[in-house]
Amino acid sequence: MIDKYAREAGVRNLEKAIKKIMRKVTLKIAEGNTEKIKITDKNLEEYLGAPVFCYRRTVSKRNSRSNLRSGLDFYGEELHYT
Repeated sequence: MIDKYAREAGVRNLEKAIKKIMRKVTLKIAEGNTEKIKITDKNLEEYLGAPVFCYRRTVSKRNSRSNLRSGLDFYGEELHYT
């Protein structure tokens, strides 16, 4: 949930997402749904809508082992591969 809906330093957007889920579950209960409601990663989009952030796993062409990371550093006006 954090990767797709609330990627931030604080917890404000995470709290908003949890409150949105709670309101929708409360509405279902108020409408008479007596079944147990379970929120999973498979039905999360039903409660929160389309993901706000896309999590993509990138693998460097120079380094294809999955346990190593790749990225870019910015120094002044240049981008450096790390």
